Amino acid sequence: MTRMEISSDRPARPGPSSAVQSRLERLIRDARRFAPGDHDDLRRFHEEMFGEGCRQTDEARFRWLYEEPPDGSPTDPSVWIIRKNDRIVGEQAGIRHRLKVGDEEHRASWAIDLIVHPEWRLRGVGPALSEVHSAEYDLVVAAGATDLAYPTYLRLGWHDLGGIPFLLKPIDLGLLLSMRLVVHHLVMHGMRLVSWGIRASDAARTLNARHSVEALEFIPRFDERVNSVWEACSPSYPVIARRDFTSLRWRFDHPVPADRYERAYFVRDGAVRGYAVVRRGFLLGAPMGFITDYLCAPEETNALLSACADHLRQFSVAGVVCETLNPALRSPLRRAGFLRIRRRVNRRLLWKAGGGRAPDAGLLDDPRNWFITRADGDSDHPDPRVDRE
Repeated sequence: MTRMEISSDRPARPGPSSAVQSRLERLIRDARRFAPGDHDDLRRFHEEMFGEGCRQTDEARFRWLYEEPPDGSPTDPSVWIIRKNDRIVGEQAGIRHRLKVGDEEHRASWAIDLIVHPEWRLRGVGPALSEVHSAEYDLVVAAGATDLAYPTYLRLGWHDLGGIPFLLKPIDLGLLLSMRLVVHHLVMHGMRLVSWGIRASDAARTLNARHSVEALEFIPRFDERVNSVWEACSPSYPVIARRDFTSLRWRFDHPVPADRYERAYFVRDGAVRGYAVVRRGFLLGAPMGFITDYLCAPEETNALLSACADHLRQFSVAGVVCETLNPALRSPLRRAGFLRIRRRVNRRLLWKAGGGRAPDAGLLDDPRNWFITRADGDSDHPDPRVDRE
């Protein structure tokens, strides 16, 4: 089955009119890759859209995300812009990576920061930038499409895989009940969920005592031992971004994000069986623990995440958040004390075939095949405005 033959349960969308198609083609010709001479104008564009001090204006962040990802591609920035009347009116950025689909790896990009000036929205700028970006890779993935970008992606034929589950382990119920996110969930499902959460949390601590925080070997930086984790565990996950020493060193040990995280190996019987990356932060004003990334054999997932939660418990957090898709988790991590919180909009996951080697659409179209964490895309990148909440 070729990319153009991918089936869908959704009704076919009407094709664009000739005038719309002609305008889109002109805008695609106008789109071009960011060049050093665009730097000042792009900064002004970001400040106009998000205000001074926004994370998009950080030069070190720009180099880290768009020029230095270790995927073997050229170091040209993975950022595309469109100018009108001698000013930038739209941007599409992407984070290069290698995505394993079945037994093959593909050149891929996380699509982030599709930004269009309000005066130019609904005029084809967003679709043109998205199409130019997609053409550079075998496939592109959006792990957290915004409300503004989401309709554009759907119109362009992206495959919508639904939301990424939001799992929460209660630690301090008093703090949790002050959060709008959890209050809404409890109104929907009843206070019996609270008592169940307490019992589950207590039972999990007893059940997983031998897999407690002592199973975590905290490390200042990743080392080559993590390659054995990737080699042993990646075959269990049909669709997963590469998580070897080189990629993890870039993602977590680079000076831009390094101080944000704690890293640990999951050790059993003297052998490194997995890893985890955690941090502390805030959610709706309450102190929270976040399991940003992890990898282990499917059958050890509960033990690893329980150990992470037990470690974060000591910092007086309200709860521990784990946003993840994982083929091993056919139901919420009840044995580890995690509840699935129903939010109005979960972080959306979408993908689209690009201009390179065709991926296996059959694997990609089933969200149960995907392994996703907060480390994928840009949902857990440093943001001064959020981090000082």
